[in-house]
Amino acid sequence: MTGKDGSYSLTGMATGRYSVRFTPDCGNSGSYLGVQLPHPVSVTAGKRTGHVNGLLPSGAEITGTVTDTRGTPVPGICVWENGNYTAAVTSTDGSYSIRGLRAGRYLIGFVGGCGDRGSHAPQFYPERSNPAQATQLSVASGEIKSGVDGRLPPGGTVTGTMTNRAGLPLPGACAFLALPSALENPGINFALPWFPIANFSGYAQAKKDGSYSIRDLPPGNYYAEFGPCDGTRYAAQWFRARPVIQSASLISVVGGVTTTGISAALAAGGSISGTVRNTAGDPLSGICVRAQNMAGPDPFDSPPQAPATSGSTGSTACRLASMPFSSVRAVLPSVMRPSGTQPQRARCPRIP
Repeated sequence: MTGKDGSYSLTGMATGRYSVRFTPDCGNSGSYLGVQLPHPVSVTAGKRTGHVNGLLPSGAEITGTVTDTRGTPVPGICVWENGNYTAAVTSTDGSYSIRGLRAGRYLIGFVGGCGDRGSHAPQFYPERSNPAQATQLSVASGEIKSGVDGRLPPGGTVTGTMTNRAGLPLPGACAFLALPSALENPGINFALPWFPIANFSGYAQAKKDGSYSIRDLPPGNYYAEFGPCDGTRYAAQWFRARPVIQSASLISVVGGVTTTGISAALAAGGSISGTVRNTAGDPLSGICVRAQNMAGPDPFDSPPQAPATSGSTGSTACRLASMPFSSVRAVLPSVMRPSGTQPQRARCPRIP
C-alpha cells in the first residue's frame, strides 16, 4: 500500500518476472482507475528493483442525494450500479458518491438494506420503480455526473413468527418473499446474488422468540415460503401451511404499512435414504441426489438443506431430510440449479 507521498515497497519477493498492477482499493478517497504495467518486472532475490512507478488516470464519478418523499435525507441506502451490486452507501446527509468509474453507461438504483431505518421501497434513477423504465446514464472519462438523486416512497413491511407444531419458536428458520413475476422462470433461485433486479424479494431469519420482519419491500402481492435454513429437520411450507406454491395464498403488501400475522408452524419433515451403486454392485461416492415434490415443483428451488452427495469415504448412504410427506422423484442437479450457475455440492451426513 502506498504511503502519503505515494511511495511503496514490496518485500520478500523471490527471483522471477512479475506483473504489477496499481488499484485505488486500499483506502484512497479519490476517483482513479486502476492500471497494470504493460511489461513484466524482473526481480532478483536479495536485490532491489526501483523506479517501478504507476500513473493512475482519473475515473468518472456519479454523485447524488437520496431522500424520502418528504425531502428528509435517508442514510444507509444501498446504491446499486448496473445490477444488484452495491457501489456506495448513503451517508447521514443522504449523499453518496460512486468513484473510479470507466467511461460507459450506468443504471443506478437505490435499495434499502445497508443500515437504513424504517422501510423504503426500491427505486431506479430517475424515480422509477421498474428498472426497465430507468435511464442509463452516459459518463465520459473523468466526468463528474452530479444530481443523480433518489426520492424513495415508503416501503412495505411483513412480520410474523415461525414455530414448530407444538408452538415452540424456531430461531434461525427462514422466511422468503417474492413477487409472482420472480417465479415465471422456475429455474431461478430468488434468494441468491444473481437474482434479477426487476423481481424484488425479501428474506429474514427468525429471532430467538421465532419472530421475523422483512422491510424495504415495494408494494405488491407476494408469495411467502418458510423453511428451516438453520439446519433443523422441518419441512418447508408456503403461507397458510400449503406444501406447494400452486395452493399458496398471496400476501398484499402496501407501502408504509406493516402486514402482520404472516406466520408458519412447521411440521417435522420426512426423509429418504439409500445407497448408490454401479452395475457391478460397488458403492459410489460423489453422486448427487435431489428430490422434487411431484405435487408441484418449487419455483424457488430452495430446499431446506444443500443437495446431498454420497460420502467420499466410508458409508455411501445418503439421506435427504426435511421433506414434506408426499411423493417425490429424484432429479439431476443440472435440471434444478439456477440457469448459468454451477451445481451446489455438499457432503451428505454419515448415517448411523
